[in-house]
Amino acid sequence: MAVNTDTEKNIVNQVSSIKDYPSNCLWRPSGGGAPLYGPCAGQITEEKYLPTFPFSIPKDYYCIRPDFFPALAFTKGLHVRMDGGTDESITPYKSNGGYNYRRSTTDADKEPETPVNTAPSRYCINIDWFEATLEGNWLPRNEVGDPLSVVSFLDGDLVLERDPARWNGTQHYQYGYNIYFHGEPVATIITHPRNAIMGRTDPGEGTRALSQLRLENHILYRQGWTKIYAAILYGLEVELNNITRLDVSVDGGEFLSDYRQLIAGSYKKLGRAKHSCHFTAKDEVEGFYIGSRSSDRYVRGYSKTSEISQAGGTKTYIVDAWKKANLEAYDNGAGKVERLELVLKAKAIAQMEKGLAGQGIDGPIGDALAVAALIDGGPIAESFDVKRLEDDNYLAGIMRANLEKFYQFVDAGELARTGNISRCARIDAVDWHIFEAEQLHRLTTTKKPNVIWAVQRRITFDMLEYYAKRARRGAGLFDQKELQSAEEAFHFNRELAKSYGVLDWFEKKLKYWAKQRDFHGAMEEARAAAKHRQDNAYNLQSVV
Repeated sequence: MAVNTDTEKNIVNQVSSIKDYPSNCLWRPSGGGAPLYGPCAGQITEEKYLPTFPFSIPKDYYCIRPDFFPALAFTKGLHVRMDGGTDESITPYKSNGGYNYRRSTTDADKEPETPVNTAPSRYCINIDWFEATLEGNWLPRNEVGDPLSVVSFLDGDLVLERDPARWNGTQHYQYGYNIYFHGEPVATIITHPRNAIMGRTDPGEGTRALSQLRLENHILYRQGWTKIYAAILYGLEVELNNITRLDVSVDGGEFLSDYRQLIAGSYKKLGRAKHSCHFTAKDEVEGFYIGSRSSDRYVRGYSKTSEISQAGGTKTYIVDAWKKANLEAYDNGAGKVERLELVLKAKAIAQMEKGLAGQGIDGPIGDALAVAALIDGGPIAESFDVKRLEDDNYLAGIMRANLEKFYQFVDAGELARTGNISRCARIDAVDWHIFEAEQLHRLTTTKKPNVIWAVQRRITFDMLEYYAKRARRGAGLFDQKELQSAEEAFHFNRELAKSYGVLDWFEKKLKYWAKQRDFHGAMEEARAAAKHRQDNAYNLQSVV
């Protein structure tokens, strides 16, 4: 059923005509109140009742994904499918400094499904960490000047919730927020520097409004993640100030074996960077570092399969990426995948940008970039470009340039014969020429690995709202209808916790949620501020 945005207000009255709902649905009333939850294996009949539900579905209820953030972002009454799409008309692209953002998430607007690589791939390359400083004041405040706890942009597609774990911010920033895009956690952001020096410009120009954004790891393994980044910039109306950390990883090589040859004396390393390693209980090398971890650039190598296994197998999306790429080293789960990871911090990235722009070539990173730009047409001969961070050749170019004379080898025997390191053939840890002929397929979707985490997040919000309403009742601001709605929400969330096996966690958390009075007050302020904005937008006045 295609629904036009002009008629979306009436969709809640047409729910009985919508067919073929997905297997699990969460039903929420358009006017607020307790949601209904249950399996949805069939169609909605004219009687608005499903045999698989333990209750009838009123006609003014609509369906949203059960793993979505609570309905703060979905107040329009649109039917949102389990695959993330909506029955909403496509909106045109919007531009933000070269980044395109399109609001719709319909099937027609999705990235085309890419096939699994049929030929085995030797390497799999990816961004594993993306952190950036943004410039622009996006944080709205209430009437008394305090920041709102929940704010939304892009008509509810982009929602920011104040992080309870960092309610008072961090050492360097005052406030911390979790970012949800179409209900999915995609990033975190901290904002408003505590030290004015962090945002200082030239004397007399005042202080800039800075925030620090970090994308969630699972998002970076998804095809189209740069579009999510673009949507955040567009929605918050901010600009990129600088990239503060960028990790590029290559999976699939024999990186530990190369390092063993280095410490055994078979290889000699170019450059002056110090290196260190750590061993297993059996005195075997299990990982190494090139450069200091406190420096602006360093490299590390380790077994990624071992790390994932020790972490309880939570990063399944990385394994899915290996499967998608048909990675040789993975060998359908029978092999061990080693990773070589380049970590670049703000100063190293700034040097890289200068080198790419033809400046600062005398620096070590600039030298390496100049060399790489001349080889085979130079995959990174252009200026540094965030939009190209999904391009395997571009990532390989960045990594290759930074490993030049930093983590390269020569054969110790050849060096002994020639007596001159410049006459020796250089040995790279990665066969870079492979990336010139091979573009790996990326995953079209990735999920945060822990479903229980998502369930606990939505229950936590609903229960904080429940106790906020209980506080209003004690103040005499709660009518019988609101009381009934709150109690229904309580029982719904208890059943939801029971169905996902976290009932003990739910009952232990009740006292904690009840004591979060500051958060209860913040929620009331957020609702009041939202109503104030809506009233102003429609020029409405309260009737006394």
